[in-house]
Amino acid sequence: MKSHRNAALRQLIDRSGQSIEFKHCNISAVLERLGLPTIKGYKPRRNFQGALIEGIGRYLGAPSRPAHR
Repeated sequence: MKSHRNAALRQLIDRSGQSIEFKHCNISAVLERLGLPTIKGYKPRRNFQGALIEGIGRYLGAPSRPAHR
């Protein structure tokens, strides 16, 4: 299923499979930081942009939190 989603996203956006994989890992890290479940199959990575926290927070309707590094 993970590979199917990755392939579908590659058709929608001009990104490599590795880029999509890395972004999903970053999203998992943000979800973890917000106290939410991570994306199954995508290990959270700790080096992500603070803007990603804000964007996901807006998408989820939650207040954004500053990145802690």
